[in-house]
Amino acid sequence: MFYVTSAIVVGQGIHDTSTAKLARLGQRVDAFDPYFGAGEFVYGRAGAALNMGQVCVMDSAFVATAVGNTANLGRQLYIAAAPMAQDAYGWFNMSGTYPWNSTASVAAGTTVGITAAGQVGANTAGKQILGAVSVRPATTTVVKANSVTMTGWNVVQLPDTDGLFVGQTASGTGIPGATTVSSIDYAKSQVTLSNNATANGTVSVTFTNTGFNTVGSNRPIAQGAIT
Repeated sequence: MFYVTSAIVVGQGIHDTSTAKLARLGQRVDAFDPYFGAGEFVYGRAGAALNMGQVCVMDSAFVATAVGNTANLGRQLYIAAAPMAQDAYGWFNMSGTYPWNSTASVAAGTTVGITAAGQVGANTAGKQILGAVSVRPATTTVVKANSVTMTGWNVVQLPDTDGLFVGQTASGTGIPGATTVSSIDYAKSQVTLSNNATANGTVSVTFTNTGFNTVGSNRPIAQGAIT
């Protein structure tokens, strides 16, 4: 979980969304997560429904929409810190290491490019994202031993939530296939899954970053025209 470290008061957590405006649009904060490290975030409004980690552009009113699958945009990019309904308010990552919604896994140390609206993958001419590089590919896993499942319940008790985010796939004893993380309660170290557990037990749960490359960036920009 990212904790705000800036010496300012904010009314909304980094991973939270709200139908009410709880901070100043355009407000920037520094934050820290024990797994992802330091990051910089800006407060904005979703101009359309956004997925977790969706790659966005913002207008002058700090309204975010998914970046288009277009070459030579020359636009600064922002990453949705959580799934957002249209017109919801929330935070967008603009520097640091964060999960980016992706169409394909990209090896660590490799640059990324726009491959679909709001998503990244392998770099192609005119669509490179400048100031951004894959840090962990979409095949990365985070294993939580001593996790507690209960038959018929979709809430799993974990030892901690480091490295977890909404949208990851979850697998393990008693967890059905194609299960993903729907929400995270950081205070209670619990995740809510998209499917109910089929067994009681204390097990190891593997969370996989399927559909997300972890990208390190510093105010990334979609490549502009080359003349």
